Amino acid sequence: MRRPRSAIVGVFLALVCLPHVSGAQGLGAASIVGVVRDASGAVLPGVTVEAASPVLIERVRTTVTDGEGRYQIAELRPGVYSVVFSLQGFTTFRRDGLELSSNFVATVNAELRVGAVTETITVTGQTPLVDVRSAAKGTVVTEQTLAVLPTSKSVGALLALVPGAVSPANGVDTGGTKGEQSVRISVFGARPGDMRQMTNGMLYSNLNGDGAGRLYFVNPVSVQENVIDLGAAGSAQYQLAGAVVNTIPREGGNDLSGTLFGAWTNHALQSDNLSDSLRAKGLTTVNSLRTIGDLSGLIGGPVIRDRWWFVTSHRVSGSTLRAASLFHDANLDDWVYTPDRTRPVDPQERNRSHQFRTTFQLGTKDRFGASTDIQRHFRDQAFGQLDQGIARIEANAAMCHNDSLTQFTWSRPQSNVLLFEGGGTVGLNTFGTANFGTALDGSDYEPCGQSQPFRVNIADPARGANYHGVGAIGIGVSNQFNSRFAVSYVTGTHNMKAGFTIIRGNVTGNTINRADDVGGLPLSYTFTNGVPTSLTLFASRNSDAHLDHDLAFFVQDQWTIRRLTLNLGLRVDWMSQSLGAVNNPANAMFPAYSSPEKEGVPNWKDLSPRLGAAYDLFGDGRTAIKGGINRYVAGGSTGVATQFGPTANFSTTRTWTDANGNFSPDCDLRNPAAQDLRASGGDVCGPYNNPSVATFTTNTTVADPDFTSGWFKRGYNWRATASIEQQILERFAVSATYARTIYGNFTVTDNLNLTPDDFDPYCITIPVDPRLPRSGQQLCGLWDQRRNVATSNLVTFSDNYIDRYPFAGLEQHRQTEHFNGFDLAMAMRLPRGGTLNGGWSVGNTIQNTAISANGGLVNNASSNCFIVDNPEQLTSEVSPCNVSTPYQHRFRFNGSFDLPWYGLLVAGVYQDLPGPLIVANRVYTSAEINAQATGALGRPLRNATRTIDILEPFSMFGERLRQLDLRASKMFRLSGRRFQLNADLYNALNSSTPTFIRNTYTPPDAVTATPWLQPTQVQDARFWKFSIQYDF
Repeated sequence: MRRPRSAIVGVFLALVCLPHVSGAQGLGAASIVGVVRDASGAVLPGVTVEAASPVLIERVRTTVTDGEGRYQIAELRPGVYSVVFSLQGFTTFRRDGLELSSNFVATVNAELRVGAVTETITVTGQTPLVDVRSAAKGTVVTEQTLAVLPTSKSVGALLALVPGAVSPANGVDTGGTKGEQSVRISVFGARPGDMRQMTNGMLYSNLNGDGAGRLYFVNPVSVQENVIDLGAAGSAQYQLAGAVVNTIPREGGNDLSGTLFGAWTNHALQSDNLSDSLRAKGLTTVNSLRTIGDLSGLIGGPVIRDRWWFVTSHRVSGSTLRAASLFHDANLDDWVYTPDRTRPVDPQERNRSHQFRTTFQLGTKDRFGASTDIQRHFRDQAFGQLDQGIARIEANAAMCHNDSLTQFTWSRPQSNVLLFEGGGTVGLNTFGTANFGTALDGSDYEPCGQSQPFRVNIADPARGANYHGVGAIGIGVSNQFNSRFAVSYVTGTHNMKAGFTIIRGNVTGNTINRADDVGGLPLSYTFTNGVPTSLTLFASRNSDAHLDHDLAFFVQDQWTIRRLTLNLGLRVDWMSQSLGAVNNPANAMFPAYSSPEKEGVPNWKDLSPRLGAAYDLFGDGRTAIKGGINRYVAGGSTGVATQFGPTANFSTTRTWTDANGNFSPDCDLRNPAAQDLRASGGDVCGPYNNPSVATFTTNTTVADPDFTSGWFKRGYNWRATASIEQQILERFAVSATYARTIYGNFTVTDNLNLTPDDFDPYCITIPVDPRLPRSGQQLCGLWDQRRNVATSNLVTFSDNYIDRYPFAGLEQHRQTEHFNGFDLAMAMRLPRGGTLNGGWSVGNTIQNTAISANGGLVNNASSNCFIVDNPEQLTSEVSPCNVSTPYQHRFRFNGSFDLPWYGLLVAGVYQDLPGPLIVANRVYTSAEINAQATGALGRPLRNATRTIDILEPFSMFGERLRQLDLRASKMFRLSGRRFQLNADLYNALNSSTPTFIRNTYTPPDAVTATPWLQPTQVQDARFWKFSIQYDF
């Protein structure tokens, strides 16, 4: 394995290249711009403009207006600023109380009157609500916002504050019930896997799931702002079109300050929402909570005043929930799952983190920062499997991980126009299944979670989910090292930036199969209605994949020409992946085996232009028309290298007849031949179905070289946006945005040993059922492979197959996918510091029914009308090749209001979202298909049965989710200290809308414990949650 080499090179690059910005500079930085005129309206060149704030290293940033009276001060940290304008012969003009948030360009114009420069006119006003310079679109969630709104402050909870965010129905957090569950944000039709998460402007998403993995969790009390960029700005610094959640951390200052936060609730504070309609669907219990707790603290201050500062933060949090209708196995020694109804399943989550950050100033210009965060977490259900009722606790391995994130930052304002920035990140993640150990050989195994890791795993599809045990532990290492450097040149009309980023890392893993109740052998069982039918035997299972480099160079400019500002950028990406040599040791069943390393697949290069514009419509800084056209590449890390590497034959199945009835395979399992040992009291075992087990063989799937190497071969998308923003009143602004995203460079997998002539057509008949829109109809255009052939797959571009196999009467065309959407948003400042924000979003992106690895799948409108091997892709009436996903509406609002009595504050969050997607999977047998008067296949199906979703794609959805969360707070202020007592009421309407619905079709009159359309998860019932925050 090549992990040491990657680690050494990655750390070297992180330390030497020093990427990214101190605090919020760079990604997420703010700017102040404007024009200075005299009383007659003439522009004034040569005016000195000073922006001062305690958050600046140099305290004051200075520039001078150009020949057109324009100025620009860029790369500013979020905070409160005062801006001073001075010119000999004119009175000094001062603007106080300008509050800048990340990614915002505030327009501050000034009018200087003739007089002595010693005279000062001071104006204090509201910060503008409209940014007339940048094409950016996003949401900034400040520390103050998190403090007043009823949310759990997790990344998943931030979804409620982004009107256009798309997530699965069962991903909606209710006061922390989802914890740090793996939820991704899809915006403007982007893949959830293209979402990236940053802290301090640097990537902390790990390389699992092609770069979308999330194991590191941000401590909310350490956050100054969360900047959620929605990919409309066209910044050349961003590689992907997905949402970017960038956390701006709090830093120490010259005064000792800190925060203590605690929150708690339990089941006694929760109502019951098992409604009559749910009882009518067969539910006797619903999911609920047992406890949710969060305790965190932060303290920061000076080490050496004006030179060296520190911040340290710590957090312990977790939850215990209750899954609906899931129970522990009553007897783990009887080989049959029997629910113990006195022991319901209560999935747990436990998190802890310890962070230290220091910042120091060297001289008058250079600021350095360093931080490290050590974390340890586990969840009994990484993706909500237990909540969904699709797993059993004994066989559902917990996700357990040890994580660290170390960062280094540097910034240097060289002059009023030239700024440098850089930094590096080292993210080390060790994650296990049912194991907290970090050694790849499992030598430091440490139990984690409620599963049974070393009991044999039993699959019995006729009786539901797997049970009895996991039969294995897993150990994974996902390390990433990223660096960035940039230089900015800022004048009154230009804000230019150029730089580079590089990401390196590895995804290395091992699964150790061991069933101690079967002599410690590496195997699992398959039963049919409680009777053993087969075994799966496992060899050692190591893997080692590397992101050799994901290197990018970028240049961008924000160029202002009178009232028009052009946002222009260009980005070059170069990605290379590889596989390390793997040496699998011998285990109790099979000998050692190995494979060599494989370099440089893929080797992709891309050039992505970014074009945006913003126009100050009336020249008053209150109305802006914006637009952009931007190209992005698809996310990736190690997936392609793994896809085309040597095939690791990790396992084989063999039939098994338990003749002696002891549920132990009494055969020579190391002997690959068939055995009948009944005469000696043993069992009957069939031959290995995979004689190549415990070897690496040549991959039967190969890549078209035109796909894996060269320029413009990587998947990509283009996004176009158009918007208008207007500040209607001093405290009220609205915006409207249209977005369209189209995708390209689609690939297909072609088995070269098959052609359409190897398939036979048939039809199916939909059951007569009033619940089915196509009840009783016969649907044709399905095809079944006639013969078994060897696999010889070629992965290549789908465009190569247009009209390769003409089909009479059906037109073929290029594969397409597109998103269309529209957002209408509002922002209002209420008196006494209150706010009201939110909006309506409509678009044709559908996210699948459940939380899953890397956020699940999204579906946009698509077309794939051509033939690769099977004509069904073109001809199917069940799932047509042209899919028009429906437009769905989302409404999200949040607000807070400081009441004029007794320091009371009220706040709320409201969401109205689409319900879960419904499918109806039905099993068709050969006999059923051939019993049709017409459309019969005329022979048995090659695989005996076929499971088909008999609904038209994306045609049925569950009820809409409506959730109202409320908070009442009491503030106490004393000598600069603040106490805030909160009482939150989550799901105040006590809604019980299903969020996960059984998807296996059953007839209306079927007698079954798992009927189609029965919910297995509903909205969490109304509950109270109490919290306290102390700031000093």
